Amino acid sequence: MDIFIITLIVILSLLLFILIFILLIGRITFSMSFKRKKGHSVVPSDINIKLDKNWFNSVSKEKVSIKSFDGLTLTGYLIIKDTCSKKFLICSHGYQGRSIELSYFAHKMYDLGYNLLLIDLRGCGDSQGKFLSMGYYESYDLAKWVYFLKDRFNDAIISLYGWSMGAATSMMSLRYLNSSNIKAIVEDCGYDTIYNQLKYVAKSFKHIFGSEIILWCFNFYCKIFNGINIKDGPINYIENSDVPILFIHGGKDDFVPTYMSENLFKKRKYNEKDKFRIFDGSKHAMSLSDYSDEYIKIVDDFLKEKMK
Repeated sequence: MDIFIITLIVILSLLLFILIFILLIGRITFSMSFKRKKGHSVVPSDINIKLDKNWFNSVSKEKVSIKSFDGLTLTGYLIIKDTCSKKFLICSHGYQGRSIELSYFAHKMYDLGYNLLLIDLRGCGDSQGKFLSMGYYESYDLAKWVYFLKDRFNDAIISLYGWSMGAATSMMSLRYLNSSNIKAIVEDCGYDTIYNQLKYVAKSFKHIFGSEIILWCFNFYCKIFNGINIKDGPINYIENSDVPILFIHGGKDDFVPTYMSENLFKKRKYNEKDKFRIFDGSKHAMSLSDYSDEYIKIVDDFLKEKMK
């Protein structure tokens, strides 16, 4: 056989092997990171956030739904405190969570007079979806929830609240929303980009080597098969937005590091309408649990000023 043909076969075989390797690593990482988990607990076992299940189960609420751009039925719970109030707060939970995670926070805000929409993000809770995307598609879904409220309540004054993945989702929704749609965002322990968050988590597992290569394979797979770019994130959309943001983070967060919120705040160039608060000593998503009264007051004061 001609040496050229042999060389070509070897090169093509090597390239095919590399492609299969990349796709295999990408598929495994996708399943570990983005695939919907079955039988998961209400919240991750290492996060002891406050819940108020009794209130959530007993309060009068309406289960509502919308259709996503890709045909998924997404669900939420509409909780009306005051039919005469125009103030609505859309609340988004964290990674692999569900709307009941927000029950303690929701109860506090309900008592302060806010109408609430607690949503199950795609691939979580009662919403459809075989996978989640850490804010990439969820942000588009969240914008559709805003339009849902606008259509149903013409004079609705809407703000967004979320923690962790829900916080990132709220900020990423600014690619579709502005101050004519929403009045403010309260983000608690959100990451700056999906890639940076995955990279940080990967580094925390000392037995994982080559995290950069793994994440490159993961991103390649996500782009080809799911249209997701994991290098996207809130930091790409907040700089020029006119929507005020309250940044909250725990000073000892070892899952989404505190510097990510600091990076986001700096990206805003210290917008005078923004607020930034670190709760010293609190770990990931624990600021509300550790400093309940102060936390709620800071959030309420911020939203009252922006939702006049």
